[in-house]
Amino acid sequence: MVSKIVFRLALITGIAAIAYAGVNLVKAPSAPTSALVETYEEVEIPLDALYGRGGRSLDAFDSTYVIDNMEAVGGWTTVDYTVPGTPYWQVAAVPFGDPNAPALWCGDASMVDNLVAPGGYANHQEHYLESPTIDLSASSAPIRLAFKARWKVENPGGETPPYNMWDGWDVQVSSDGGDTWTIPDPSDVSLPYTGTCSYAWSDHCYEGCYAAWGGTTFAAAYQTIVINLDDYAGQSNVRFRYAFLSDPAASSNDGQLDSSFFGLILDSIRVTNSTTTLLSNDGDNTTGWTIEAYPVSPVGDTWAFEDSTAPTGMTAIPDQVFSWNAEHRGWALIENALTSPPILMPDTSRPGQGDANDWQKLRLAYYVWADLEDSDGDDDGSLDDLYEIHVSTNNGVSWTRVAYDYGTTALTGETHPDQGNSLLGWVGRSRGLTTGGTSVDIDLTGYGEQTILIQFRLQTDCNNDGGIGSGLHIDYPHLIATRAFATDAASRDLVVPFPTTVGLARSWSFEYVNEGSNAIGNALRYRQLYTKPDGTNQGSDSLKQATGTLLTNEFLTINAVWTPIVAGAHRIRVTTTYPGEQDRTNDTTRTPINVPLAGNLNLAVDVQPAGTYELAYHLRDYTAVLSNPRYVRYSPAADGVPAADADTMDINKLQVLWNWDPIDISSLPDQTARCRIEFFGQGPDNRTPGALLYTYEEEIDTNETVSIVSGTDARWWEVNLASVPQLKRLQGDFWVAVSALDSVAGTGLPGLLAYVTENNDTTDTHNYTKRLDLPGAPILASPSRFCVEVTTGPTTWPDPVTTLTIYRDGTTNDCTLRWNAPNRADGYLVYRSTDPNNLQQTLLTPVPIAATSYTDTGILNVGDRFYYVVVAVNQ
Repeated sequence: MVSKIVFRLALITGIAAIAYAGVNLVKAPSAPTSALVETYEEVEIPLDALYGRGGRSLDAFDSTYVIDNMEAVGGWTTVDYTVPGTPYWQVAAVPFGDPNAPALWCGDASMVDNLVAPGGYANHQEHYLESPTIDLSASSAPIRLAFKARWKVENPGGETPPYNMWDGWDVQVSSDGGDTWTIPDPSDVSLPYTGTCSYAWSDHCYEGCYAAWGGTTFAAAYQTIVINLDDYAGQSNVRFRYAFLSDPAASSNDGQLDSSFFGLILDSIRVTNSTTTLLSNDGDNTTGWTIEAYPVSPVGDTWAFEDSTAPTGMTAIPDQVFSWNAEHRGWALIENALTSPPILMPDTSRPGQGDANDWQKLRLAYYVWADLEDSDGDDDGSLDDLYEIHVSTNNGVSWTRVAYDYGTTALTGETHPDQGNSLLGWVGRSRGLTTGGTSVDIDLTGYGEQTILIQFRLQTDCNNDGGIGSGLHIDYPHLIATRAFATDAASRDLVVPFPTTVGLARSWSFEYVNEGSNAIGNALRYRQLYTKPDGTNQGSDSLKQATGTLLTNEFLTINAVWTPIVAGAHRIRVTTTYPGEQDRTNDTTRTPINVPLAGNLNLAVDVQPAGTYELAYHLRDYTAVLSNPRYVRYSPAADGVPAADADTMDINKLQVLWNWDPIDISSLPDQTARCRIEFFGQGPDNRTPGALLYTYEEEIDTNETVSIVSGTDARWWEVNLASVPQLKRLQGDFWVAVSALDSVAGTGLPGLLAYVTENNDTTDTHNYTKRLDLPGAPILASPSRFCVEVTTGPTTWPDPVTTLTIYRDGTTNDCTLRWNAPNRADGYLVYRSTDPNNLQQTLLTPVPIAATSYTDTGILNVGDRFYYVVVAVNQ
């Protein structure tokens, strides 16, 4: 058996997903009638399936509901939320019900009460409680600061490295009267810090990483903390302070956290040396203590209704004259909001409720020019200046954040016809970001039939290291209202796990989804068919049926088992068919059709010959998706490769689907782009590569990349690695790293970076999502072959010789070598050398010998030192 490992690094990125369905400004016609007959429609998926698209769940007609064209002030108001210098630290009867109250509380009593304290904390806060001076000039160890603390602040999770927590608090110590401050080393505190790098400190322009406590672990009861101050013995001007900082989002009053996040409570503060209590505070006073609150920068309302800029030349709206602008002005830590007049939202309903004219989905859209040059001025991957969108249902008493954004390219999945880069000029937006930077529709469906207010809030950080810009410009907010067919069953997300191999049974699945407004059930019928490389079918597409009831947007995952009988590029098709179906355009999902089916442009499901296994990993990319290099781990045994074949493997071939822009490549001096691919063995754990096995570098030219114009000109770049011994007899997991070595204008070549589609596509599978949103629009597939693909099989290389013995004849000085035959060896090469640094100096057996012994005769002299090497070979 000839084994091989084929790496297919189909790294498609740098291409914005093409969205063919936009805002349809025509209201839905009356629903067409349909006879109750068993029919289905098969729709071709073109080869431009290289472009992924995340379709919406409800297959529907869209109409626009204009909130305001903003050609007049029209009841819009502005407010400055920047309230600097409001101290939080105070003596308060907290925690509620505690017999030892009062205590020292860092929080805002003007917020909503909770079960612990009379309020919580807001975003962008920086507060200090500083002790009186302590004279330690006559003190000796042990010197300790001890206190009780109880806190509830934002939990860690989702930070961009190096940050590993959000809001938090810590203790800082000064030996020069407060000119400089030091955070105690982790070894000097009795309770480990929650994180070593809080984003809140960066938000307030502190450079570097600051350790802090945070989260909710100690919200229910006090925790005693002891800090070692021995290093300050002999100092006469020692102070300490408690610092509490919050970042721009997720606090007690912004709708992301609830009012129970009360901040920080302290009590029973003591500083002692070996004999004396030097400072004591039982939370009942702040006499002699210093309370500080930041920011102290200028504040003011920068919003203005103006005619200096407005969106013109747009596709979906008429030219505008006026717009709203929140100027940046270089001011730090401002938060200014533009508030709409009351908006009565259109009616929405679920199936069986309301009337036929109700809408099933409401999305907010608007026009924006986010001239915020300091969106990420320090290049740390975290936002500096940004804007948020909030909604209120109680006339502004409380607000809920529904999205945020900044000056950037169109967000993933954006379908607005005027989409683009909002940093460069006016664009249309119908999507925003949520916690963690996920792109989502700005879904206001839950506010249907209610009167709401909408706010756009500009927020700036504490510096202007990225520039200032003209600020935030907003115009023409509108709703995209969606109404669906009454009866509309559809298929989507056809998932075929790797590997697909002749004779290997594979379980695969697809989703049967209700994209209509009425419930469907009992007769969830479908057909499935496998087409072989020669165009004939394996089996038939007989009608099958699943059971269950699906409401709007609900789906049923249907599983099937397929055992391929021939190798090559296969096509798998599923088609839903439901009585009374009113929309046949979304019934069929299948793997892409390729011409020729097994040609160089193939994106179909590749079935490997028996004993050969193709794997693909998205979820084992353990560095950021947009990283260089990108490391990926492979674990064949965990993915269904039989144990006998996965035990020892060979790598014989590397295939890559590059996505470098040919224009970028042509701009390089040699008109080629250099890449490096490294192979590593199994590491100590699942997140760490092992030893470097082999490195390969080569130049890529424009004939070896995907065409970014049509998306159909995909060429597999291939390297033969069959003769590389370092890539043979691999056992266990292994890793591959891909790097770009050239750059265009210092920005790197993004073609090496992995393209990951919507969440439902980021699996270790073939994954195809078929969409057809409007009649006549193209159908797209999202094949999850935007990944590193590996084809592997059992090794054919012999094991090394490990039992070599040497016998010298004292009379003739002949040397006889003997060894045991290793696995898969059918011949041996014997080398002799006098140089320990060149052990294969002289080949004694030009033709491999079959015997497991060899005698080197008549050349040895007493006192000479020789070295022998025996290499096992096979055919």
